[in-house]
Order: sequence, then structure tokens, then C-alpha cells
Amino acid sequence: MSNFEVGSQWRRWDLHVHTPDSVLENKFTCSWDEYIKHIEDSGNTVSVIGATDYASISGYKKLREAKSSGKLDNIDEIFPNIEFRITPETRKSKGINVHIIVDPSDKHHIDKIEEALSRLVFKYDEQKYSCTEFSLKGLGREIAGPDASAEECLREGVNQFKPMYESFFEWYNGESWLKANSVICLLYTSPSPRD
Repeated sequence: MSNFEVGSQWRRWDLHVHTPDSVLENKFTCSWDEYIKHIEDSGNTVSVIGATDYASISGYKKLREAKSSGKLDNIDEIFPNIEFRITPETRKSKGINVHIIVDPSDKHHIDKIEEALSRLVFKYDEQKYSCTEFSLKGLGREIAGPDASAEECLREGVNQFKPMYESFFEWYNGESWLKANSVICLLYTSPSPRD
């Protein structure tokens, strides 16, 4: 028996939903509980969300835990959306935004994503740093200094973690599970006449 007995229905998906765990551009002033309640209070306006975090699936994992514990009944599915900034930088000195949206149907997808991320590396001052929270904090500490807090180090590490286009796609193309179970989206904003 189909869930949609009346035939085709439009379902709204929002695959770019940042979470309070987003290290960069985090404008959230609410707690995780308030964030989840806000999504629940939104009703059925959105059926599927892409939990978006920079170089991480931290927020995605928290949303999955909330859904597993009986919350977020109004959301049919949650996809991990991992956002990166890669180089070369644009004319405005910003990294190119790349999103990897992963199919969550494999029950081991979280482990497989985190394993793949651990193999993505960025070189700074002749030292390689992997795309893990521990290593990103280490990168941030090198830049922000030894007195910076763990949060400041993570923020700075994520902000500086900008692999080159070629190395990013070499990594992605070499990750057979990830490549077979995801799509890549590039953010493009058309330049204004003044650019």
C-alpha cells in the first residue's frame, strides 16, 4: 500500500539547513532543544531536510538521534549535507562552496562518512591535517595560538581547511562508497555587473 493513495504529491525538501553545530556562519542563539522544537513547530511545511555543517556531520548526528528518540515526526527524512570551502578562491577572496549530500539509507553510513572524511587532508606549513574534529582543532591552534579555546581552534581550523580543487576531487573520486552514495553540489552566484 502506498503512502500517497491520491497519486503524485509535491513534497518540499530543504537540503541546506544549518544546525547549531555549524562552526562557521553560526547565527544560532538557541539551544539544541529549542532548535528541534522550532522544526517540530513548523509542522509539515518541509518533508525532508539536509542537515548542513562545515566539514562535519556533527549536527546531522544530533538530528538523527532526536528523530530516533521520537522527535521530529513531521520530518520524513534527514540527509547529511557536508559543506566545504575549496580553493582557488573567488575574486572576493572566498573559497568555492561545495556540498556533499549523502544517501542515509545504509545503516552504517555515519561510520563510512566519518572514515572517508578522515582521509581528506589539507596541508598547512608543511603539516598535513585531516578532516576530523581533533585534527581541525590542531590546525586552528597552529593559526590562533596555544591560548585559544577549543571552540576558537575548531572555528579557525574549519575556516582554514580549504583543499585545492584538484586534491578535493581526487579524494572524492577515490572514495568509492561515498561517491556511489552521494551527490556534489557547487554553489554559484552570478557576478554583479561591478565584479
